[in-house]
Amino acid sequence: MKNTRVLSLKNLSKRFGTVVANNSVNIDLYRGEVLSLLGENGAGKTTLMNMLFGHYVPDNGSIDVLGEDGKMEPLTLGHPQASLDAGYWNGSPAFYSG
Repeated sequence: MKNTRVLSLKNLSKRFGTVVANNSVNIDLYRGEVLSLLGENGAGKTTLMNMLFGHYVPDNGSIDVLGEDGKMEPLTLGHPQASLDAGYWNGSPAFYSG
């Protein structure tokens, strides 16, 4: 199913002191889509990816990923292994069927 959401970032925000790196970022990614982040240096692209990969903990917001049961599940924030596990293909077509 092409309309299957596989990743959802909801209201992700990250500050470093008084600097706002990301302010309420919302992204839904569906099966078969390719996403590209474009922006100037310092725009927050790397910070966003670091939150997705578990290197940074967002100040606000949530990240949901498609689980093996076909339902969206919250990603454990701030844990790189959780991000790696969510991206691991176990052979189940629930994640990667075309």
